[in-house]
Amino acid sequence: MAREVLAKVNALKGSLIPAGVELTVTRNSGETAKEKSDELLKHLFIATVFVSILIAIFLGLRASLIVFTAIPVTLALTLFVYYFFGYTLNRITLFALIFCIGILVDDPIVGVKTSSATSGCRKTGAARSLT
Repeated sequence: MAREVLAKVNALKGSLIPAGVELTVTRNSGETAKEKSDELLKHLFIATVFVSILIAIFLGLRASLIVFTAIPVTLALTLFVYYFFGYTLNRITLFALIFCIGILVDDPIVGVKTSSATSGCRKTGAARSLT
């Protein structure tokens, strides 16, 4: 958006803006926001890879693939819904999104642990005593 504004101002020089008037950009929040969003995406990708590796080591490849695909899909769907309804991201909604991703990562871990424990109980016969 900042580029569009600067292009429009440059187009208006000489016609609506007099020739002697000099314009200076004092602050361009678009550049800062782009840098921060690019850094956030980079760190998000690194965190997703490391979490997936840790889950693959301790819980197996299947749980790791679930987490590795669930995080980007969740983010993409959330951003699409925000765009569709005209919402904007701010610090509170980003915190809520990060919190939800934490819950999203935790659910497969609990599910895999539960299924592993249940399958281990069936082998020993302890599952019948639990029901």
